[in-house]
This record gives sequence, structure tokens and C-alpha cells, in this order.
Amino acid sequence: MKSKTYYCRIKVISPVHIGCDEVYEPTGFVVDDQEKELIAFEPATFLGMLEQDDLDKFATICRKGTVQSLLEIYKFIRLHKEHARGRRVAVSDSFISHYNKTLNLPPNAVQKQLNKFLVGRTAFQRVETIPYIPGSALKGAIRTAVLNERNGGSKHPKYRNGKQLNDDLSGGTFATDPFRLIKVSDFHATGPVGQRIVYAVNRKKKPSDREARGPYQILEVIESGAEFIGTITIQQPPRGAMIKKPVQLEEIGKGLAGFYPAELKKEKRHLQTIGCDTAGLEANSSGTHLIRIGRHSGAECVTVEGHRDIKIMQGPGVRPKFKPHATTLWLAAESDNPSTNRNLQPFGWVEFALLSEDKAAGYRAKSAAQYEEWQTEQQQAVADFKKNAELIARRKEEEIREQERQAEKERQRTKELEKYPWRAFLPGLEHIADWGGLRTQVLEQEKFIQYRMEEEVGRAVMETALQVASAIGKKWTKERDRMVAEWLQPSGVKWQSMTKDSKPVALPQKDNSGLLAQINGFSENGEQGWQEFKTAKIKINKLDKQCCEALKAKFSTWKLKKSKKKSSERKAYDNLNKRLKKLT
Repeated sequence: MKSKTYYCRIKVISPVHIGCDEVYEPTGFVVDDQEKELIAFEPATFLGMLEQDDLDKFATICRKGTVQSLLEIYKFIRLHKEHARGRRVAVSDSFISHYNKTLNLPPNAVQKQLNKFLVGRTAFQRVETIPYIPGSALKGAIRTAVLNERNGGSKHPKYRNGKQLNDDLSGGTFATDPFRLIKVSDFHATGPVGQRIVYAVNRKKKPSDREARGPYQILEVIESGAEFIGTITIQQPPRGAMIKKPVQLEEIGKGLAGFYPAELKKEKRHLQTIGCDTAGLEANSSGTHLIRIGRHSGAECVTVEGHRDIKIMQGPGVRPKFKPHATTLWLAAESDNPSTNRNLQPFGWVEFALLSEDKAAGYRAKSAAQYEEWQTEQQQAVADFKKNAELIARRKEEEIREQERQAEKERQRTKELEKYPWRAFLPGLEHIADWGGLRTQVLEQEKFIQYRMEEEVGRAVMETALQVASAIGKKWTKERDRMVAEWLQPSGVKWQSMTKDSKPVALPQKDNSGLLAQINGFSENGEQGWQEFKTAKIKINKLDKQCCEALKAKFSTWKLKKSKKKSSERKAYDNLNKRLKKLT
């Protein structure tokens, strides 16, 4: 089968939206108020950037599964929008206000208002997520223009439906339809594609006291200036194909030239009537054709002149009317209810032109460079994602290890308190600085009284009483001496009077022969001796003077004084010196 392929260019001159039955989901976009952009991101990538606590919070919201929880998802994503990385689409101030208002809806209005806040996506490539022009959209526009040319404005005969009209004008049914020999590729961008979120608003062609009934829609559009290239291949009918009226390139050009410019001229008159600025709605280059594609292209631009039977809705309960023309226009706006029509734009107008082989090669090279740039960005995004995921995994491991360490310390603490339950109260003694606190929080406190017979408790209370007596000086009395001495008696710890005419206080001495022998038995080897000391778990602040002096001799032999200041060895050396100074 003989065929010829033509390279073609499409340039957008008014907002284009080609539906793909997809919307921006609340879990897949966030609005950047400062940059005035909608950021479309992959949910998996966004979630991969979250800390575990935030990820758990998000999972909790999702498990609710209610309409109201969708607002919580919006708010959560906005709170963590620094992790939203993806394609950016320009938005208006009105859209930002609409978005923020939606996030603050009362519970009873969520479902109704969220249904109005659906943002329809224009057709996009699945991998790069870059908008493109489907070949079916262009082929449909070409078919309409060619059939209109073949009809020549005739109103007869009357056709029962569009299929009968198509079969008659094209000269065939499915198998013998000449348009099956026209192959139109998808058209891909040659450079950056400007995109924007707009409102589609309905306006009557003739000014009226009553507004048009159509509710607004929110759509993603391709902005003016974007260029796309693709191909049209025209095949010659094979022998025996029974195709009566094959479509040729010349007929396509004639059909486009005779159909769309006339429709644009009519539409511009309607736009000017309602106060719209129509500047720029022209094909600016020689050798180009006007075509209209996508959603809201206007009923007239998708039907054949002379056989239009357009349904005009009359409102609830009223039978619709049928006319040869539409009575309203769908226009792109910055808000859902613009105060003026001046800046409203019609949808779907593009320039179409055939390209020479040289120009086509230049465009292909440009597209290839753009793809390589996108590929590099994606590779970097994947690398960043992996790096962040590894960092989060390491942090999680560290958290688990720290939790295990804390759990082990808690287990040891629990075992210790099971054996020595009074130790849970002893740290509180450090905060007692006056007689009132000593009497009410210790001497009269049941949790201490029940353990009065324990020597460890007695010695801790005695040291606290000594600190209080030293702090208050002359205010200490013999009566207080008596109360402390009686309290300490069950533990075997003796109290020496702290009044002015008494002798200096000395801590009650215990039999230290066993502990002294243990200290003297430590190895002279520094490393081995230090490990023996640590294993013995000797509390320096409980040693008497003789044991302290013996231990200091060992520390000197082990040369602990030369240890780093923040090391455990140096801390032990300094603590021992403090204890000796206190006992001297």
C-alpha cells in the first residue's frame, strides 16, 4: 500500500484542554501560595520523604475513610509541602483563595463543595507527564472540515443522525470509510509547555438579564505559544478496497481553509458583543491553517454547516429546543465568577502547518534534547529519593537501638528497685535545703519511715541532714539533733550533734576491711585494674577516707590524671579528689 507522511506543527493560540478522564487527586497535589503554582507530585515520592512520625499520622488520617478526612489529607500535605516535588502548573489568585476556602469548609459542606473543586487534567504522557495533543483530536477536526467542504452548505437531504451524514458525505461505512487511510500521530511538545489552571465559565452570546445556566468547571489547559510536532500519513486505497472518495492532502487544506476561519470570524463577533478582547485570535504565519480542538470547542466547530441540530437546554422540567447554532459560549477565566468579560478567552484554537524535512529535523532534535533534560531530572529525583530513604532507614535503626538501650536500662532499674525499693526515693533528697523540707518530706514521710532500718537509707538521710545543718548554721537546735538521731537509730547510723558547743561532725565508720582489701587487690596494670574497678561498681561518694586514699594510690599507678577531661577515667579521678577534700 502506497503512502506518504507529512511532518506537521501545531501552535496553540488560545487555551486548549483535551480531556483524559483524570483529575488532580487531593493526595497528588498541593498549592504553593507564594509562587502561585499547583505542584503535582507522585504520592509515593512524597510519602518517602516523610519522617516516620509524620508517616504514621498520614496513615491514621487515610484509615478514617470519610469524606471529611479528605480535607485532613489536603491540610496535611499543605503542612509538609516542602516534600512535594514535581511538575508545577500556574494558578490564579482566585484559585488560591478557592483552595484555601475549601480547606476550611465546615463538616456538613465538605462533600458538596469538594465535588465542585475537581481539577480536570489535560491529556499528558504517562512517563514524562508532559501534555501532548492526541492524534485523534486532530483527526476529528480534519474530518469535520473535510465533511463540511464536501457538503458545501447544503441543507438537504435531512439526515436522521450524524452517522448517516458521515457515511453519505465520506462515501463509505467503517470498512470503506476513506478516513481510515488517514493516520495521524500524537503531537509532542518541541519545548517547554506553559500550563495553567483556569475556570471554564458559560456566557450567553447575546447580553441578557439572565445568566447562562452552565456551572463553572476547573480545567488544566495548555497556554498560548506552546508548539507540538507530529505526522499525518495519507495512504492510497488498496486494490479492491471499494473506497469511493479517498481523502487527499489538497482536500484537507481546502476544508480547513474554508471551515475554521469562517467559524472564528463568527465567534469573534459574539465575543466582541459581550465585551471580550479578541486580539491574537488569528493565524500569524503564512502557510498555516486554523483548527479547533479539545473541550469546549463550540458546537458549531464540531458539526457540519447546514445539518446542525444543537440541543438548547431550557431548565428543569422544560423540554429542550433544537437550533442550528449554540446560544452560549464556554470561555476560559481566572475566577469562577469574573467581574468583567474583557479577559475571557475561547478554548481550543490552534495553528496547523506542514513542515519541510529540514524544519522537522530541527524540531525532532529539540524534542530529543528536552527528553534528555527530563531524563536527567528524573534520575536526580530518584537519587534524592533513595538518599532520603536511606537516611530515614538509618534514623529508624538508631531509634530502635536507642529504644532497646533504654528498655534494657529500665529493666535493670526495675530489678534494682525490686531488690532495693527505697532507692526510688533517694534522688529526691538532693533537692532538700532547709529544715522544713527535711522534716515534712523525710522525717515525717511514710515512704522513708518504712525503710528506716536500712543502713543505706540512714546514711543518705544523715548526709542530707548534715547539708541542711551546715546551710542554716545557728538556726540548727539541739531538739533537731534529737529528732534526727532518733530517726536514724533503727538503721544503726549514729548522729553527732551539730549545735555550736558540739565537736566537729564525723561520718559513722563502718568496717571497711573487706572493701579496703578489694581496692588494694586491684591489678597494677592500668587497663586491667580499671576494668576490675568498673566491675566492682564501687561508689566513690560512699567511701571513707582510708579507702579513698588506697584508691587514689591505684589511680596514680594507672595514670588516670592524664586521661582526657571528658573520659570516664578522668571523671572518676576528679570525683575521688572531691570526696577526699570533703573528708579532710
